[in-house]
Amino acid sequence: GDSTVFSGIGGASRAAGPAGDVTVNFLGSITTTGEGSSTDDEGDDFETTSSGILAQSVGGFAGDAGDAQGYLTTYGASSESAGDAGTVTVNIFSGTTISTSGAFSDGIEVQSIGGGGGKGGSASGIVTLGSDGSAGGDAGKAFVTIEGGDNTTITTTGTNSAGISAQSIGGGGGKSGGSSGL
Repeated sequence: GDSTVFSGIGGASRAAGPAGDVTVNFLGSITTTGEGSSTDDEGDDFETTSSGILAQSVGGFAGDAGDAQGYLTTYGASSESAGDAGTVTVNIFSGTTISTSGAFSDGIEVQSIGGGGGKGGSASGIVTLGSDGSAGGDAGKAFVTIEGGDNTTITTTGTNSAGISAQSIGGGGGKSGGSSGL
């Protein structure tokens, strides 16, 4: 939380939790026809993907620390660590057929994404000290295994649609808290 007093210290955020491991074993047929979109700027677009299989492990995002304002000495609080992502494994067995026809619709999409770091608290007063933002979470491994055979197919016909997309992405660090004083 924030602090506004004669002298103050902002409240620290709590650490984020780690994500678990994810395993998908698939034998069968999947067909998708929906259109995906690359315009999910605010994270609320309901048309972001129409992938055949989407397997994700996403670490928790760290909270922002509290700011402090006071007349004399103030210290912004530190943000705690972001969560790590787990290992993601997709196993496709012989005889599987995956087909997508929409834009931005991968056949198999596998992601291990570390959580983002939180912002450190800012401080304002005569003597001030802003604090550190927290580190981003580590990503885990991303695996796709396809059992061989002529009867296993992954087909994508839409624009910007990969047959297989496997990503391991570490979380970005949080912004440091600012300070303003004499």
